[in-house]
Amino acid sequence: MLSRFRADTNTPCTLVSPRSTRLLASKGRSARLLVAGCLFFCLAGASSADDHPVAASDLPRLKTSLKDSDAVKRREAAEALATLAPSETDAVKLLIGALDDRDQQVRDAALRGLATAGPKAKEAIERLSNILPSRSQQVSYRAAYALGKIGLAALPEMVKRLDDKRSTVRERAAQAIGWMGPSAASAAPKLIEKLGDAEMASACAEALSQFGPKVVGELRKGLGDSSPARRAGAALALGRMGPEAASAAEDLRKALGDADPAVRAAVLNALAAIGDQPEKTAPRVAAMLDDKSAEVGDAAMEALVLMGPNAKGSVDELRKLLRSDADVAAKMRAAYCLGRLGPLAVASIPELMDQVAKAPDDQTRDAYAHALGKLGPEAITAILTGYKDNAIGGEVLSATLERMGPSSASRLLKALEDGDPRIRSAAAGALGEFGPVNATIVPALARSLDDKDVGVRVAAAGALGKIGPRARGAAGRLHDHLDDPSAPVRAAVVGSLAQLGIEQSELVAIAVTALSDADGTTRETALEALTRLGPAARPALDDVRKLLREGNDSTRIKAAEVLVAMGGIASPALPEVRQALKDKSPDVRARSVQALAKFGGSAKPAYDDLLPLQRDDDSAVRAALATTIVRIGAPRDRSAAVLIRMLDDDDQTVRVEAIRSLQRVLDHSGKAVPKLVRLMEGGYERSQAQRLLGRLKRVDEEHVPELMRLLDSDSKRVREAAADALGKVGPKAKKAVPKLEKLRKERDRKVREAASEAIKRINK
Repeated sequence: MLSRFRADTNTPCTLVSPRSTRLLASKGRSARLLVAGCLFFCLAGASSADDHPVAASDLPRLKTSLKDSDAVKRREAAEALATLAPSETDAVKLLIGALDDRDQQVRDAALRGLATAGPKAKEAIERLSNILPSRSQQVSYRAAYALGKIGLAALPEMVKRLDDKRSTVRERAAQAIGWMGPSAASAAPKLIEKLGDAEMASACAEALSQFGPKVVGELRKGLGDSSPARRAGAALALGRMGPEAASAAEDLRKALGDADPAVRAAVLNALAAIGDQPEKTAPRVAAMLDDKSAEVGDAAMEALVLMGPNAKGSVDELRKLLRSDADVAAKMRAAYCLGRLGPLAVASIPELMDQVAKAPDDQTRDAYAHALGKLGPEAITAILTGYKDNAIGGEVLSATLERMGPSSASRLLKALEDGDPRIRSAAAGALGEFGPVNATIVPALARSLDDKDVGVRVAAAGALGKIGPRARGAAGRLHDHLDDPSAPVRAAVVGSLAQLGIEQSELVAIAVTALSDADGTTRETALEALTRLGPAARPALDDVRKLLREGNDSTRIKAAEVLVAMGGIASPALPEVRQALKDKSPDVRARSVQALAKFGGSAKPAYDDLLPLQRDDDSAVRAALATTIVRIGAPRDRSAAVLIRMLDDDDQTVRVEAIRSLQRVLDHSGKAVPKLVRLMEGGYERSQAQRLLGRLKRVDEEHVPELMRLLDSDSKRVREAAADALGKVGPKAKKAVPKLEKLRKERDRKVREAASEAIKRINK
């Protein structure tokens, strides 16, 4: 539940989420009927185009085509009959017969045609009813839709089916009744009774909602039913009815006190969907954020969110909850709702500030800060004051200001002149998140580079970097601070210039100068900039080589990363890289191995230096070795032998990389078969091992017993690969023929074909 508080703008959308269901409910019956109809036709498939309109005179021809042995002709006939069904009774009769066709597409077209025929298809009621139990949900759904479009003639049968022992049939019957619309309202009492059936409650509620105001009175009575399930179902139906159920609003508000949490949750959802008198409803809903049931608390939160600005009357109640001794979850729900109200909830700033100060952990603090950030520019003054009073820390201040949005830019620009350097620093950092929303931001940040406070200068440089190329006009001011007396500022300036999109040659020159800085962070920032430049960083190669030899652990790692990014043009660094293969840092060793792969054939002299790394303690080094050893022009047979040994590595990633590299030396990979067989018998590498086995040009006779064992694998792809490999053995694999003959009878086509081909090759 808490994860929903982290952000409210990137929530993934789903078709069946509770919230989307309620949103659809709020749109009314017509919207949901449209969706149902569209879904029916989408599931059934698009009708085939016809250059000539179908007429009644075509019926004899279509009747004949329906009996054709060619499925395509039968499909075309069924599609054509579907267009005639609304006006031609004979077409309906033919479509009823087509429901027994052996081809699914023909049956689908028949169902679609009967649905479009509507009441004219009443002769199909019994046949369609018998399709409802279908194991295919799509077919069952289409039959129910057709019954619903037939209308009242099908109502008695559908009411009867509400008592079917099969849950699918009961659910489809309820759906069919709903698709009949208000004319089927006489079924309401039975549907209300069935709201107590958990397997069909949702379908019954949806059907009841299609009847509109006619059944609101009965549903209001249902809110007082002795069964909690029926009470919840009645609320669900009213909610799905949306504003048409406004007359039930007062009954729903009373039901907020129901003893059953599922009922309370359903009532909350219904009140939000109905939208009646939110000034009365919102405070009551807000008070339930602290419900002892988490389900109800979450439903209350979602209801307030669904109300949108109409929930502004809940602010006082939400503030009260924040001041209470409610648990953290309830308070976080309240904070989330206040944040969604935005500037309408500006009065809650004191309470949110207090919760930020008291938050027990970072996640909770972030939730309150997030809500504050949504309240808009009006909250800035209070937030800054709270920071000065030590009510909140610097990280929270920055995070909150960054969430204020571009509309707060003018106030943050003013904060750059505040007497407290901490405020100036936080304001600068926040402005970097907004970009140049107005022409004054970049110049103002550039001026802040001259601030007497180190923290402000660092923040200003970082902000300009975040803005990126659009802050290129500040490059000159940044350049002036490359020799700032403060090391953190110099590092920030180098990092910022790397993000402004200045000329690559200029950036390389800046980075080269920074590589000799006394400060390690500045040097590493310069190395990171060079890494992003890739081959364009070639002029810095000598300086990078020196740092790979002499730098500290962190610097050596980043120097090696630069060489990897430069690629083959960095091959003059081969002596330093060979030495780095023995570095005490596993990260340096791993990146040095990766660099050799980039050097290609130029790194061949390092082959013997690589061999000891087969036993390196770090799996990342061994994985890099498996990738590199076949890329430096070393003897293929020796490289294959190393990789085959690495198939026994304890680390999964190493084994996978070894398999991939063996595919580059297939002519020497035959001895890998026993180990590939072992990997194919189970494990993550099964598919990769299978692929390699399939690519081998030749397989020796000695591996036949192991491959025969694979013919019994539970994986059809493994059986296929084993059969293929046995075929490569040729006549010497004759003892595998009986097993291969059995595989020729398998259901899987690829296995059958592989077995047949193997037998041909063996019997040559």
